[in-house]
Amino acid sequence: MAHLSACPKCGRTLKKSTFGGSHFPVYTCGKCSQKYCKECGDNACPKCGSTSRGQFDEVYAR
Repeated sequence: MAHLSACPKCGRTLKKSTFGGSHFPVYTCGKCSQKYCKECGDNACPKCGSTSRGQFDEVYAR
């Protein structure tokens, strides 16, 4: 698992906040290996549409 500063697909980041999470997951598509977050892919890969995914990376607040 890698710690990222932003989603590789859409560039989404997470700002430090007193109310909120400290990180969000970045999924890797099991079919085409595209990395994406829930914001840019929701429940399916934005590149190929596959619903096969694993959570391998996280974006942390900075």
